[in-house]
Amino acid sequence: MRYIVIGGSGFIGKHLSEKLLSLGEEVIAIGRRAQDDFIRHKHYSYMQGDSNDTTFLENIIQANDTVIYLAYNSIPKTSFENPIKDIQENLPLAISIFSVLIRKNIRKLIYISSGGTIYGKVKHTTPIKESEETHPISPYGITKLAIEKYANFYSEMYKLPTSIVRPSNPFGELQEPFRGQGFIATAIGAIMNEVPLDIYGLNGTVRDYIYIDDLVSGILCVIEKDRNVNHIYNIGSGIGKSNFDVIDTIRKISGNEHETVEKMKINILPARDFDVPYNVLDCSKIEALGWKPAISFETGVERIWEWHKTHYKKKP
Repeated sequence: MRYIVIGGSGFIGKHLSEKLLSLGEEVIAIGRRAQDDFIRHKHYSYMQGDSNDTTFLENIIQANDTVIYLAYNSIPKTSFENPIKDIQENLPLAISIFSVLIRKNIRKLIYISSGGTIYGKVKHTTPIKESEETHPISPYGITKLAIEKYANFYSEMYKLPTSIVRPSNPFGELQEPFRGQGFIATAIGAIMNEVPLDIYGLNGTVRDYIYIDDLVSGILCVIEKDRNVNHIYNIGSGIGKSNFDVIDTIRKISGNEHETVEKMKINILPARDFDVPYNVLDCSKIEALGWKPAISFETGVERIWEWHKTHYKKKP
């Protein structure tokens, strides 16, 4: 079977491609960045190009392909600073992709949305179901939700077989710190660079962290087992961890082997308008398909800590 991973050069895309290749599948990854040497496999191809270019996509995508749409060109912080750019770089891209797919008789489209931003500020501290009203508070979340709506439109109007995945906060190897997303990677990067770690709000935020291998297995579960159209699936751990829980876990698993762990400085800064205080997902819907996370939070943090010790280079 052939898989097209749009946004294949990113953190999730690389892990997803690796897993598919290990299962004997053929993978074509599409990205804007130049190809690196992370994946070398006879059944793997990387195509550098602009997915807004419908001719480019037309020449790659074939009937019966499974398409996983990951690409997105901003993060909540940058979307807040320039909401027009966020719309211009992401919404037309989605419509270009969907307009190609409806002509290709593909097997399935999986759109990777955002469980961390779609729901906005909920009025409770219990895990959030897919049926929760969506009130995103950042341009990033609004555009992600708009793309979901367009995916639904193309599915209903043109019979495009579509499932939508709303991940929580993925973390793991290959995730780079200081990118505006990925608090765990940034906390480890702050330790290894001996720089202060910023936390926004007196109590920080509570997030649902999902280890990357579990997110990938969840996406594959939806591909293989979801027989519905336009269904939405949360994928997370269902467990909330605060910024301070993350720091405490790093301290425990490191055994303070890096002297900066114990001495790390934390800057408590004013809360940001685009940060939701609490976001933990209810994943009972995908669990009904037979999926559950296999890697505990502590094990995942230990793995990313060990990876950063051997792979991460300090900022100059």
